[in-house]
Amino acid sequence: MFVTLVCAVPGHINSNYSEPLSGWLRTFPTRQIFVIQFEELQENPAKVLFDLKVFLGLDPEQPDRDFYNVNSRQARKGYPIKRGQYQRLVRMVKDDSQRVAEMLDQYGLANQEAWLARWRATWDNVLQTCDFGDNCEVDSN
Repeated sequence: MFVTLVCAVPGHINSNYSEPLSGWLRTFPTRQIFVIQFEELQENPAKVLFDLKVFLGLDPEQPDRDFYNVNSRQARKGYPIKRGQYQRLVRMVKDDSQRVAEMLDQYGLANQEAWLARWRATWDNVLQTCDFGDNCEVDSN
């Protein structure tokens, strides 16, 4: 899935996955749509690849290979951000995240509560990285 940023108010940027997703769901049969949540890909890349191969009609056992992180920022835990900045970003994407989860659930492509729970856990985990100076780290993996 790609990210589309839409300016609803001049000078404000909002997350917008729900608008293109809505178009795809209206245009294509759900049997032709496979949605991967980034957090799920991080949690279990082998399972996501297996499921994708099955969806595409490929032999899920081929090729058999190990997964590894090819992150150029290995020296850092993540991207630095201030707590307040991160909380504002979360507020900006929260409504759209809810709409995406509702649509995926409505069309039988994902469980709304599980989808949102993954996002909430990710958001909460970032806030737990904040130090006493309110410097946090967004996981870069």
